[in-house]
Amino acid sequence: MAGAIDASFSTSASLDVVGLEFASADEPLPVRGTVTVAEKFNRVAWGTTGVESGSYPMGIIAGGLEDGSVDLYDPAKIVAGAGADATIARLAPKHVGAVKGLEFNTFSPHLLASGASDGELRIWNLEQPTAPQLYPALQGATGNGGVGADITSLAWNPRVQHILASCTAGGTTVVWDLHKQMPVIKLADAGAARRCSALQWNPELATQLVVASDNDATPTLQVWDLRNSISPVKELTGHTKGVLSVAWCPSDPSLLASSGKDNRTIIWDVGTGEIMCELPAGSNWNFDLQWSKVTPGVISTSSYDSRVNIFNAVQDTAVSAAGATAATNSVLDSFGIAAEPLATPASDSAPKSAFSLAKAPAWLKRPVGATFGFGGRLVTFGTCDKAKGEKPQPTTVKVGAVALEEQLVARSATFRDAVKGRDRESMASLCQERAAACASSGCADDAETWKFLGVLFRDDARRDLLTALNFELPKPEEPEPQESHEASAVEAVTAGVEALNAGVQALPVVGGDTGEGFFDNLGDAPAADPVVPPAPAAAPSKPVAPSAPVAVPAPPADAHDAAVERALVVGDYASAVAECMSAERFADALVLAAIGGPDLWAKTQKTYMKVRPRTFMHVAKAIVDKDLRGLVETRPVSGWQETLALLCTYAPSGEWGPLCIELAGRLATSGNTHGASLCYVCAGAVDEAVRVWAGVIPSGPAAVGPLQDVVEKAVLLKLATEASSSATPGDAFATLLAAYADLLAAQGALSAASDVLAMVPGEEAPGSASILRDRVYRSLGDAAEGAAPAFPFQAKQVSEAVAVPSPQQQQQQQQQQQQQTYSHYGG
Repeated sequence: MAGAIDASFSTSASLDVVGLEFASADEPLPVRGTVTVAEKFNRVAWGTTGVESGSYPMGIIAGGLEDGSVDLYDPAKIVAGAGADATIARLAPKHVGAVKGLEFNTFSPHLLASGASDGELRIWNLEQPTAPQLYPALQGATGNGGVGADITSLAWNPRVQHILASCTAGGTTVVWDLHKQMPVIKLADAGAARRCSALQWNPELATQLVVASDNDATPTLQVWDLRNSISPVKELTGHTKGVLSVAWCPSDPSLLASSGKDNRTIIWDVGTGEIMCELPAGSNWNFDLQWSKVTPGVISTSSYDSRVNIFNAVQDTAVSAAGATAATNSVLDSFGIAAEPLATPASDSAPKSAFSLAKAPAWLKRPVGATFGFGGRLVTFGTCDKAKGEKPQPTTVKVGAVALEEQLVARSATFRDAVKGRDRESMASLCQERAAACASSGCADDAETWKFLGVLFRDDARRDLLTALNFELPKPEEPEPQESHEASAVEAVTAGVEALNAGVQALPVVGGDTGEGFFDNLGDAPAADPVVPPAPAAAPSKPVAPSAPVAVPAPPADAHDAAVERALVVGDYASAVAECMSAERFADALVLAAIGGPDLWAKTQKTYMKVRPRTFMHVAKAIVDKDLRGLVETRPVSGWQETLALLCTYAPSGEWGPLCIELAGRLATSGNTHGASLCYVCAGAVDEAVRVWAGVIPSGPAAVGPLQDVVEKAVLLKLATEASSSATPGDAFATLLAAYADLLAAQGALSAASDVLAMVPGEEAPGSASILRDRVYRSLGDAAEGAAPAFPFQAKQVSEAVAVPSPQQQQQQQQQQQQQTYSHYGG
């Protein structure tokens, strides 16, 4: 670089292309390619000419030399090691004097502006870089062609394509309009003689630029606005010697960097004129500064000791050709951003110091933002919409409400209306509707669950559960109509009379015998059975002869029969039954046991069931022995429906719930969670059923619908069994309702969330439910109903050794903290 003298006093120079890899541990940074030039460079510019067409994939590098030449290089060929062949062209004619201004146009990369100490400003057309074209030279900027006419710097306007500015050693800054091919504005400080060494346009405001002076008597930076060209709008004072270079940050227009002959590199706040930070000082002056247009906050410095240092102005890091240093930064810590070093190795020769921007740069600030608060509240901030040309409006903060799950809120309101009156018929109808909907959608298990829940609201729930389990109930015998009994009796009497008449008419009449002697001829012959039972009559006038005794069979010949008969003679029914059982005459044994009394009957039943085992006898034995628990423990889980039906039919009310829970436990252990949940439903075990249902709720957004289903089932189960069960749902039920209420509160449905939390049993809801209940109550404000819930946190006594500040002191401390925070971020 011109001005830098090495130990050999050589006038030759080289153009190096260095690989800039921030995460690389290479030391120094690797040189990808080099081109040797006979003259030293004054300015270097890298443009994007040819990138879109692909003819120059890495663009074009233009170099302004000490002898007035402008050379064009292909960086792709330099990296490929082409050496001198990387030179594309040398622009002709060359300037008279050193080239100190060189820059590509932002909008039209094929336009290159160059200015030299001859005071001539040239615009080159590089659409064909190998045959560049020169537009007519722009002259007359200084008003004279003598001392002070040499151009020291130039810059294209980043907002307006055809505007170009240049400054001279005589202190004049000229703004050119290329459409008119003439200068339109000339700026000069009438109050003091200044040498203009560098200039830069504001990257956002097209009418504003900054001009630096390298005069040690006036080492300042003047900010000019073309709308008032009489005097600068601001002057930045901080350097003690002349300023050599200036660079306006393209990522944050409020930041401006400058370097001077005092060996200081300063970053300014253009708005306030304050120094934000100072980069580490090197061993020689920095004559050139460049902000990265790609990576915000990265800035490079070029010094006369042939060093190029690269800094991150926010992360307090520096990388040079000899190594790198890294440190932390308070601004990044404030924003919760981890500081990443540009390179890991440290070097003693690299500049080191602690520096940090006094405020957060624009690229770390969010122009808009949003965050969700409790109760579905959405807090947003951002600038208001403005018309073109208007000043940006101050940031506004808005608080609104957002409901992302409108269907959930609507379904919750419908459900709460259905159960609000606690009408059992309405709730049973709701269960039937849910069961039908699940059946139509193919969810058989859910349909069965809703069917069981609906049965619980009926008067004879256990009897209806048998029907729900697909068992047919026995039909009661219909009594015969009374009329039929009367008719049959009349018919029987009529038939008897007709038979009697028929018998009388059939008696033979011999001679004129009237039949009176018939009775004298009867003798001792046995009388015939009467056709019709005799009607009651008056006592006979004379005694009636007794009827003949009934014949009794002879004693049995079988020994078993004889033993039974002997036992019966003496009333020993137990022995008689035992004799029949030993002879396997079980029917006779059961008949005799029924006569012998209930104890003998029960004993005989048990004995019979032991000697004649059947599958159904196991069930009958449990029923007889009243051992339903053993039945639950021993029957296979595959037949759980029959077991549950037996409990419905035979279990006493006090044992019904515990037996269902025990059966559910066996089903859950075997992996039949659906059967277990149905048994928990029958038992009215809300907490246990909730645990089973909650186990199938998916995670993420898909959980909303299933969570609503589980809540409805749990609430209806609680309402169906609260009259018959003294058990109170526990933590599982409370946690479920708390999660559901939290979801409703997140949609802004605070009243609905309050109603749900009111269903949580107990004055002191466990864990999250109590905290949520308190938050919902306080968020409702005047709309809250009922007494305030218990405070969910435990108060702690503050130690007396800690002095509690007064309200005035607290207010002062808060104001001081706000001021410190505001000033820390540049407020």
